[in-house]
Amino acid sequence: MTGDGMLLDVPAYAAAIPIELLWEDAPETCAAIWAELPIEKPAFHGRRSGKELFVLADAFATVPERENSTDRVRAGDVLFLHLPPAWKDKHEAYTASPAGLFDIAFIYGSDALVRGPDGPVDGNVFGRVVGPALRDLAMVCERMWREGVEDIRLARTRGE
Repeated sequence: MTGDGMLLDVPAYAAAIPIELLWEDAPETCAAIWAELPIEKPAFHGRRSGKELFVLADAFATVPERENSTDRVRAGDVLFLHLPPAWKDKHEAYTASPAGLFDIAFIYGSDALVRGPDGPVDGNVFGRVVGPALRDLAMVCERMWREGVEDIRLARTRGE
């Protein structure tokens, strides 16, 4: 599956943003995400983390271990975070799961720091948004920050 990627589709804004999956750096995470696609959920703009958009997915069949994990993110990073069932936040209505929270975060600015209510949170960097697509992601995220939650769709794309 190396070379296969993902597409972030935001129908309300007619935006389709390609994401390169980092199969070599985070193979377990990429495989777990790939198995769950497509994912169709509301997306939220981060409130504590800076320039971050995130989606709370349904529980995955496989929870990847920590790999390529960090809380020091950069613009274009796409992360997977698994937060244990005891971790509580205001999004429980979207994520009621005995398996915890399954969060996919899209970082679009260099000032982002992925945070929970108790401080920084590590995530597995499994994808990247690059080139002009990063500018498109930033425009979508800034608009969502101003206008509120929108539905998104994450889907598979095939490499060449």
